[in-house]
Amino acid sequence: MALVHLVALLSVLVIVGADSFYDIPVSQDPKPREAISDLRYACTMDNKGYYNHGDIFSLYHEARCVTFRCEAGVIHEFHQGCLNRELQKCVYLNHSWNIDCHTFTCIRRLKDGYYSYEGLRSQINCKDPLTQTCKGEGELFRSLDKSGHVKNRCTCRILPNRSSEILCTD
Repeated sequence: MALVHLVALLSVLVIVGADSFYDIPVSQDPKPREAISDLRYACTMDNKGYYNHGDIFSLYHEARCVTFRCEAGVIHEFHQGCLNRELQKCVYLNHSWNIDCHTFTCIRRLKDGYYSYEGLRSQINCKDPLTQTCKGEGELFRSLDKSGHVKNRCTCRILPNRSSEILCTD
């Protein structure tokens, strides 16, 4: 029983690393029925556009990190991920990436019968302009104030809108 709980816990862990990213897949465009080489193995979503066996495609540009593959007439999910707009790379589902000390995790949500994929901000920190390092909420450190002067007593504050700021006193 303990092993089952351990496996369940490990499967929920968020993974961060270089292997979290993949290139935006090249999507095949749907073809008219008459352009399909063997209709027995073709796939279609709407009986208008068809895909050959082996074609990889996405359904729309905004979700280009979610792709499908036509395999012997059956559509299978091929990749599931979120777009990291800064790097123009896809991030695998349940993997994370960092942008200026904010960590985002690629999640999938079910709404009105459809899945959406999005980067959920899962950790917020402040980027110290003096050292270019990340500082946690409430952490005391030396930094630059808004006018560019070095201050000895600065802290990171997380704001209600899920952004962060550095406050300095001295």
